[in-house]
Amino acid sequence: ATPKSRSAVDFPARHSSSWQGLIGVQTSAVAQTKDDVMRKLKLEMQVSIDGFTADRDGNTDWMVWDWTDPWTWDDALRRYHTALTTSSDCLLLSRKMADEGFLDHWAGVARDASGPQSAFAAHITGMRKMVFSNTLEKSAWKGVELVTGRMVEKVARLKAEQGADILVYGG
Repeated sequence: ATPKSRSAVDFPARHSSSWQGLIGVQTSAVAQTKDDVMRKLKLEMQVSIDGFTADRDGNTDWMVWDWTDPWTWDDALRRYHTALTTSSDCLLLSRKMADEGFLDHWAGVARDASGPQSAFAAHITGMRKMVFSNTLEKSAWKGVELVTGRMVEKVARLKAEQGADILVYGG
């Protein structure tokens, strides 16, 4: 049996995530030698101390920040979050998060170079972006690659490509 990595795959059933299975993807078929370096796939999502991503009704109003205005974080948290984001050159999103306006929001924020979120927004806007969906047939967003079907294999290939880390937002 192939050993499982400790990841989103190991979350109890109460953790509904469209990314389960992608974070802990086994990539031995792609990485052929110990010298092959795999890009890290980083999942960033807000989870309560007891392991929930939403309340019983699906509400997420308890989160520190839901990516919309205002960005109320202190300077240390803002610097940490920006550093995590800029350590990556590819962003993976669910269709739902893209539909909610995530991409359009950050494109708008990036246009204001004087804003406190401008460095973060400029990086989000400029990096490679992929939206994963089982329902769409073409991308509704300019400059965004739509990934359908064989998503686990796509992520495994992406991890084997040269580049910085890969970031996944949401769950």
